[in-house]
Amino acid sequence: MFYIYRYAGYVCMYYICASNIEGRVRAYKTRSK
Repeated sequence: MFYIYRYAGYVCMYYICASNIEGRVRAYKTRSK
């Protein structure tokens, strides 16, 4: 059960990081235009 909880934590962190990077890229593109 502990492994499942840790895996879920990694997935959550990954999604947060991905969304954060996507937001930065989007802001950079809009700024460059």
